[in-house]
Amino acid sequence: MKSMRSAALLVVLFTTACSSESASSSAVASNTPATTVSPTPFATTSPLPEGTYKTAPIPTATLKATAEAAGFTWDPARWTMTTTVYAIQLAIGQLNWLASADGAPLELSSRGTYKVADANTIAYADAENPSSAFTLTFSLEGDVLTTHVHPDPDAGIEAVIFFNSAPFVRQP
Repeated sequence: MKSMRSAALLVVLFTTACSSESASSSAVASNTPATTVSPTPFATTSPLPEGTYKTAPIPTATLKATAEAAGFTWDPARWTMTTTVYAIQLAIGQLNWLASADGAPLELSSRGTYKVADANTIAYADAENPSSAFTLTFSLEGDVLTTHVHPDPDAGIEAVIFFNSAPFVRQP
């Protein structure tokens, strides 16, 4: 019985000590001016920010010159538009290619995954044909993204024309 009383007394003493310490901590804290911690913006280490990048309208003659400079044969029956606008959407490792002919709305042309390999290189793999992976170089100055695909059988004429014909501008 004596040990039960001793144990109960210890619990009461411990509880009283803790609550008076908590009260004195609160008193000290209330005399200290409050500080506001502002959240810091999310920092990215990628040299290529996510978002949408779009070209100005590109004349078909420029597309043809780009293809021929890379060693591809131009098929005029396949490329009948007057101008083309290209756009790239980058988000969470996904890269979508969009295209618009002669002022029509942008439509998805291709999609795949990408990884920024270093300060000016992107590794791309097509979602529908992952074996047709290729590498492209890029530079970003302000909001202007310039890309370049070296002629590569895996990249094909579409990728060379898409990425090499004109710079892309980041959209708001």
